[in-house]
Amino acid sequence: MPKTIVSSNIESKETSCMSFKEDLKTLRPKIDHLKTEIKSQMVPFAVHQVMIGSLSNELEEIKNTVGYLESKLDFEKKVYERTKQILLSLTVDQDNLHILETGSFTDDDDLIKIEKSLSILKEFSRGKCELKIVKEREREILDLLSNFLKRFVMFLSKLFIKSESKNELRVHRSFYEKMMKYKFIYTFSKTNSEYYTVLCVAYTRKSKDLYNEEFENHLNRVSELITDVNSLKFTLDALVMTYESLLECETNFLSLMDISSDIREIFSGVDLMIVDFIDIFFKMSPFCIIIALNLYTTGEFVNRLGSLGQSLKEKKAILEEVFLHQQKSTGLSFEVAGLINELNKMPIKSDFLENLVHAVIKKARKQNVQLEEGLKNHQIIHSVERLDDKKEIIECMERYLTPKIIDRIFGGRNERSEIKEIFKAVDSQKGGYVEAISFIKKTILENCEEAKRNEYIKILAEVNKT
Repeated sequence: MPKTIVSSNIESKETSCMSFKEDLKTLRPKIDHLKTEIKSQMVPFAVHQVMIGSLSNELEEIKNTVGYLESKLDFEKKVYERTKQILLSLTVDQDNLHILETGSFTDDDDLIKIEKSLSILKEFSRGKCELKIVKEREREILDLLSNFLKRFVMFLSKLFIKSESKNELRVHRSFYEKMMKYKFIYTFSKTNSEYYTVLCVAYTRKSKDLYNEEFENHLNRVSELITDVNSLKFTLDALVMTYESLLECETNFLSLMDISSDIREIFSGVDLMIVDFIDIFFKMSPFCIIIALNLYTTGEFVNRLGSLGQSLKEKKAILEEVFLHQQKSTGLSFEVAGLINELNKMPIKSDFLENLVHAVIKKARKQNVQLEEGLKNHQIIHSVERLDDKKEIIECMERYLTPKIIDRIFGGRNERSEIKEIFKAVDSQKGGYVEAISFIKKTILENCEEAKRNEYIKILAEVNKT
């Protein structure tokens, strides 16, 4: 490196160093001033730190004091409440206790006094005080309440003992009115689950006995009055509607009275009676009962009828099995056709309906039947309003009936008499009559001698009029 360049750099650095020294002389007084200011603030800062520490200690003491006062206040409240309870235990008016021992449940004035006494004793509860005088008073009051409720249970058993019904079913309006006078006792007893349960069980048992007695008498009377199938459907509908009404009234009354009771238990005996009574109806008219049960066991009715709805649903399944089994040994009937038509109107199609239709179709396809029975079956199948493959079934029936008609009419016997007998096999009061007669006429005219066609037309017209 050239000497001139090195010399120049050294000179530049010396100049910068001198300049820095000059600046430092200027800054030093300022730095000294700042140091002095900082030292002057250190003392106040230390004082503030001491004050903060002192305040923190005072705050902690305040917190401890507040906690102590809160605990003391809570303790004093408990002492106050227990003292109040002790005073209540010792100062309950003897008259208020006496009325619970001697008051009459049938005297309105006594009931008013009993209700007043119970409202006072409602504030009473067994505590943990070990004072002998208090414990003795508590025991006295609790024993008295226990005896009072036992006395009331015995009174209820007598109140329920007799039904006012005369073989009819009706709402227990007068009984409900009597019971409403004792609602305050049920409400009071809820303060002790044991007492409350005893009263509710007492009501359930006696109410159940009352309904069982009334329904048994009513059903016995109904069984004597039913003389024909026509009154059967009306009677069954009336029975179910009455049950539904009584169920609703009883449910509302239990809620109004503050009685916790299983409505299913109250009506359990009645449910069994009605289900057993259905068997009597079924023997009279299986068709009527099956249609009715399919109506009563839909979702809407099952919910409204409660436990009876479920019982009827189970009974329906049993009776349908019985009915299908019976059908295996019998021929087709207009009642079965009517049953199928009614079941088809139901919003829900059951397996029973499907099985019944299969059984009917199987019988309709049988070809080893007499002409009269075959014509009846022809008429029955026509009377079924909705039937899959109905046209094909009718054609099958007509194929095996045609030769039987031909043989009967043109077999050498009295043709007019035979036609008349065949027409008698068709019931003019039932569905499918027109179709069956048309089939007979068509078969005769299509298979008669052409020369006698007009003669047969005349015979058919005459026979049809008769």
